[in-house]
Amino acid sequence: MNALKQAFALLLLAAAPVLAQTPAEIEGRIESATATTPTEVTLVVMGMTVKIDTSRVPVVTPTATLSHAQIVDPTPFPNRTEPGFIGGTAIVIGTVDNTGVLTAEFVFMEPAENIIRGLITAMPTPTTPLRVNGVEVQFLADPRIPALPIKNEFGFRVDFAGVTNLTVVALEGYHSAGIFNAFLLEVGGFAPLASSAPQVSLTRALGREQQDATVNDRLEIRGAITMGHTLNNTQTLTILGVRADNSTFVLSNTVVATRQDDDPRFGLYRLSIQFNDLPGGSVLPVSVRVLNPDPAALGASVTEAVEVR
Repeated sequence: MNALKQAFALLLLAAAPVLAQTPAEIEGRIESATATTPTEVTLVVMGMTVKIDTSRVPVVTPTATLSHAQIVDPTPFPNRTEPGFIGGTAIVIGTVDNTGVLTAEFVFMEPAENIIRGLITAMPTPTTPLRVNGVEVQFLADPRIPALPIKNEFGFRVDFAGVTNLTVVALEGYHSAGIFNAFLLEVGGFAPLASSAPQVSLTRALGREQQDATVNDRLEIRGAITMGHTLNNTQTLTILGVRADNSTFVLSNTVVATRQDDDPRFGLYRLSIQFNDLPGGSVLPVSVRVLNPDPAALGASVTEAVEVR
């Protein structure tokens, strides 16, 4: 299970109500997906029956939250012949009753979990495809698992037209019919950015909520800023926590982003903090906002949800 799926799964498991059933978790092949009522879907995963109340239970892919209709949509994904998610993988967190039927509290679905790390061996042209390690790559446009914007390792969108052969890349998606169908492409090296404006990225906002009230909760934040607006080698940032009601509180206004020697276009920052319950009853913020207050940064900021483990 990759980090994204694990974060979602543990978040929902921690938040699930206590039920008079046995906790259960499965990961395996999807054999069928049937709409049994307008608000219920039944999956069969590795021969096990899974009931999903789609009116309240999140069903997600790596890049989208699925509607009731999308879960059971039989339209094959690009370059696949199987109907919809059939033959793909599901991760289900929930409970199981004494008949063996699972009631889901969280479901993750994808056609397959494939990863490529390597080199671009052919940039795309109007008549030829992108190739990585010699394998043809196509970007997914299916709304059930759409491709994300192409970014670099610092979390910023790149101008892919300026990328060259033999650039290091990482891909996630599924391989089928000889084609790698990608929902994520991360570019290494010195790829040009899509925008020259000052920017802030947030590549990790990871929380650990302790069940023991005597133990501090933990929050780890990582990201980067663009440094093209300044000659300084450091920038002091402001980091805010955002509660469920969208109110904010200061986590830190002294975090320093430091210019990187290997790519001085960017500065990296990191914040690791521990704290008890916050004013207003919040324990961990639901999201984090990072701002660069330097006037030359033109108000550059970013907000991302906190993944809770």
